[in-house]
Amino acid sequence: HAKPRREVPDTNWRESALGDVVRKVREKDDGDYDEVSAALNKLSKQTYAKLLADILAKLETRDDLFRLRVTTLLFDRGIRQTFFAPLLADAFRDIAGAHPDALQDLDTQVGMFDTLYDTGNITVVPSSTDAGFDEAIIAWTKQKELKRGFDVYVGELYSRGLVHEDRMAGFVKTVLDALAETVRVPKTPATEEHVDALV
Repeated sequence: HAKPRREVPDTNWRESALGDVVRKVREKDDGDYDEVSAALNKLSKQTYAKLLADILAKLETRDDLFRLRVTTLLFDRGIRQTFFAPLLADAFRDIAGAHPDALQDLDTQVGMFDTLYDTGNITVVPSSTDAGFDEAIIAWTKQKELKRGFDVYVGELYSRGLVHEDRMAGFVKTVLDALAETVRVPKTPATEEHVDALV
Protein backbone atom coordinates (compact mmCIF):
# COMPACT_ATOMS: atom_id res chain seq x y z
CA HIS A 1 0.00 0.00 0.00
CA ALA A 2 1.79 3.12 -1.19
CA LYS A 3 1.72 6.26 0.88
CA PRO A 4 -0.20 9.03 -0.92
CA ARG A 5 2.05 12.04 -1.52
CA ARG A 6 0.89 15.58 -1.60
CA GLU A 7 2.47 17.98 -4.05
CA VAL A 8 4.06 20.81 -2.12
CA PRO A 9 4.11 24.02 -4.16
CA ASP A 10 6.61 25.98 -2.07
CA THR A 11 9.36 25.32 0.43
CA ASN A 12 7.62 27.29 3.19
CA TRP A 13 4.49 25.17 3.25
CA ARG A 14 5.14 24.19 6.86
CA GLU A 15 5.31 27.81 8.00
CA SER A 16 2.08 28.54 6.16
CA ALA A 17 0.31 25.50 7.61
CA LEU A 18 1.62 25.53 11.19
CA GLY A 19 -0.49 28.40 12.51
CA ASP A 20 -3.66 26.56 11.57
CA VAL A 21 -2.29 23.19 12.70
CA VAL A 22 -1.39 24.54 16.17
CA ARG A 23 -4.86 26.08 16.54
CA LYS A 24 -6.43 22.71 15.66
CA VAL A 25 -4.07 20.59 17.78
CA ARG A 26 -6.85 19.47 20.15
CA GLU A 27 -9.64 19.12 17.58
CA LYS A 28 -11.08 15.70 17.00
CA ASP A 29 -12.03 15.85 13.35
CA ASP A 30 -10.11 12.93 11.84
CA GLY A 31 -10.33 9.31 13.00
CA ASP A 32 -6.64 8.56 12.40
CA TYR A 33 -5.55 11.73 14.18
CA ASP A 34 -7.86 10.93 17.11
CA GLU A 35 -6.26 7.47 17.37
CA VAL A 36 -2.76 8.98 17.35
CA SER A 37 -3.80 11.46 20.05
CA ALA A 38 -5.25 8.65 22.16
CA ALA A 39 -2.07 6.59 21.69
CA LEU A 40 0.08 9.51 22.85
CA ASN A 41 -2.15 9.86 25.92
CA LYS A 42 -1.48 6.22 26.81
CA LEU A 43 2.25 6.29 26.03
CA SER A 44 4.42 4.80 28.77
CA LYS A 45 7.59 2.74 28.91
CA GLN A 46 5.46 -0.41 29.00
CA THR A 47 3.19 0.53 26.07
CA TYR A 48 5.76 2.43 23.99
CA ALA A 49 6.69 -0.19 21.38
CA LYS A 50 3.11 -1.16 20.49
CA LEU A 51 1.66 2.35 20.51
CA LEU A 52 4.53 3.83 18.50
CA ALA A 53 4.13 1.04 15.94
CA ASP A 54 0.43 1.98 15.68
CA ILE A 55 1.34 5.66 15.17
CA LEU A 56 3.93 4.79 12.51
CA ALA A 57 1.38 2.61 10.72
CA LYS A 58 -1.04 5.57 10.57
CA LEU A 59 1.70 7.85 9.25
CA GLU A 60 2.50 5.37 6.47
CA THR A 61 -0.97 5.71 5.01
CA ARG A 62 -1.28 9.48 5.15
CA ASP A 63 0.26 12.58 3.55
CA ASP A 64 2.78 15.22 4.65
CA LEU A 65 0.14 17.50 6.16
CA PHE A 66 -1.08 14.67 8.40
CA ARG A 67 2.51 13.98 9.48
CA LEU A 68 2.94 17.70 10.27
CA ARG A 69 -0.26 17.58 12.31
CA VAL A 70 1.03 14.55 14.26
CA THR A 71 4.48 16.05 14.86
CA THR A 72 2.84 19.29 15.97
CA LEU A 73 0.68 17.34 18.43
CA LEU A 74 3.82 15.63 19.70
CA PHE A 75 5.62 18.98 20.01
CA ASP A 76 2.63 20.54 21.78
CA ARG A 77 2.41 17.66 24.27
CA GLY A 78 6.18 17.77 24.79
CA ILE A 79 6.16 21.43 25.81
CA ARG A 80 2.98 21.20 27.88
CA GLN A 81 3.67 17.93 29.70
CA THR A 82 7.28 18.19 30.76
CA PHE A 83 7.11 15.13 32.99
CA PHE A 84 6.67 13.09 29.78
CA ALA A 85 9.19 15.12 27.73
CA PRO A 86 11.83 12.33 27.61
CA LEU A 87 9.31 9.75 26.37
CA LEU A 88 7.79 12.20 23.87
CA ALA A 89 11.30 13.09 22.64
CA ASP A 90 11.95 9.36 22.11
CA ALA A 91 8.73 9.19 20.08
CA PHE A 92 9.80 12.16 17.96
CA ARG A 93 13.19 10.51 17.39
CA ASP A 94 11.59 7.26 16.27
CA ILE A 95 9.03 9.00 14.03
CA ALA A 96 11.85 11.02 12.43
CA GLY A 97 13.78 7.78 11.92
CA ALA A 98 10.91 6.42 9.85
CA HIS A 99 9.91 9.78 8.32
CA PRO A 100 12.99 12.03 7.95
CA ASP A 101 10.81 14.99 6.88
CA ALA A 102 9.67 15.12 10.51
CA LEU A 103 13.04 16.71 11.33
CA GLN A 104 12.13 19.67 9.13
CA ASP A 105 8.74 19.80 10.85
CA LEU A 106 10.55 20.01 14.17
CA ASP A 107 13.02 22.64 13.03
CA THR A 108 10.13 24.80 11.81
CA GLN A 109 8.15 24.25 15.03
CA VAL A 110 11.16 25.18 17.18
CA GLY A 111 11.95 28.22 15.04
CA MET A 112 8.37 29.48 15.13
CA PHE A 113 7.69 28.75 18.83
CA ASP A 114 7.37 32.41 19.89
CA THR A 115 4.99 33.12 17.01
CA LEU A 116 2.91 29.94 17.29
CA TYR A 117 2.47 30.17 21.05
CA ASP A 118 2.50 33.97 21.36
CA THR A 119 5.32 34.01 23.89
CA GLY A 120 7.25 36.90 22.37
CA ASN A 121 5.31 39.56 24.28
CA ILE A 122 6.30 39.78 27.91
CA THR A 123 3.42 39.54 30.36
CA VAL A 124 4.00 41.73 33.41
CA VAL A 125 1.99 41.08 36.55
CA PRO A 126 0.22 44.27 37.68
CA SER A 127 -0.46 45.27 41.27
CA SER A 128 -2.83 42.92 43.06
CA THR A 129 -5.26 45.81 43.41
CA ASP A 130 -5.58 46.27 39.62
CA ALA A 131 -8.87 45.16 38.09
CA GLY A 132 -7.17 42.81 35.60
CA PHE A 133 -4.87 41.16 38.16
CA ASP A 134 -6.52 37.71 38.06
CA GLU A 135 -6.43 37.48 34.26
CA ALA A 136 -2.85 38.81 34.16
CA ILE A 137 -1.58 36.28 36.68
CA ILE A 138 -3.17 33.45 34.69
CA ALA A 139 -1.60 34.72 31.44
CA TRP A 140 1.76 35.18 33.20
CA THR A 141 1.69 31.65 34.62
CA LYS A 142 0.71 30.09 31.29
CA GLN A 143 3.47 31.98 29.47
CA LYS A 144 6.08 30.94 32.06
CA GLU A 145 5.00 27.30 31.89
CA LEU A 146 5.05 27.28 28.09
CA LYS A 147 8.53 28.77 27.95
CA ARG A 148 9.81 26.41 30.62
CA GLY A 149 8.20 23.45 28.86
CA PHE A 150 9.76 24.51 25.57
CA ASP A 151 13.19 24.66 27.20
CA VAL A 152 12.79 21.23 28.77
CA TYR A 153 11.50 19.55 25.61
CA VAL A 154 14.03 21.16 23.28
CA GLY A 155 16.76 20.03 25.67
CA GLU A 156 15.47 16.46 25.46
CA LEU A 157 15.25 16.68 21.66
CA TYR A 158 18.76 18.14 21.46
CA SER A 159 20.20 15.34 23.59
CA ARG A 160 18.82 12.89 21.00
CA GLY A 161 20.40 14.77 18.10
CA LEU A 162 17.08 16.11 16.78
CA VAL A 163 17.79 19.82 17.25
CA HIS A 164 20.87 21.08 15.45
CA GLU A 165 23.74 22.47 17.49
CA ASP A 166 23.59 25.72 15.51
CA ARG A 167 19.97 26.20 16.62
CA MET A 168 20.96 25.68 20.28
CA ALA A 169 23.95 28.01 19.91
CA GLY A 170 21.55 30.58 18.45
CA PHE A 171 19.33 30.29 21.54
CA VAL A 172 22.30 30.84 23.83
CA LYS A 173 23.45 33.86 21.78
CA THR A 174 19.95 35.33 21.84
CA VAL A 175 19.79 34.99 25.62
CA LEU A 176 23.25 36.52 26.14
CA ASP A 177 22.57 39.39 23.72
CA ALA A 178 19.22 40.12 25.37
CA LEU A 179 20.75 40.05 28.84
CA ALA A 180 23.54 42.40 27.72
CA GLU A 181 20.95 44.78 26.28
CA THR A 182 18.74 44.57 29.37
CA VAL A 183 21.51 45.70 31.74
CA ARG A 184 21.90 48.89 29.67
CA VAL A 185 18.30 50.04 30.06
CA PRO A 186 16.56 51.40 33.17
CA LYS A 187 15.10 48.84 35.56
CA THR A 188 11.36 48.45 35.04
CA PRO A 189 8.90 45.65 35.78
CA ALA A 190 9.05 44.68 32.08
CA THR A 191 12.86 44.47 32.01
CA GLU A 192 12.92 42.50 35.26
CA GLU A 193 10.33 40.08 33.85
CA HIS A 194 12.35 39.84 30.62
CA VAL A 195 15.50 38.84 32.52
CA ASP A 196 13.55 36.33 34.57
CA ALA A 197 12.06 34.84 31.39
CA LEU A 198 15.49 34.60 29.77
CA VAL A 199 16.91 32.80 32.77
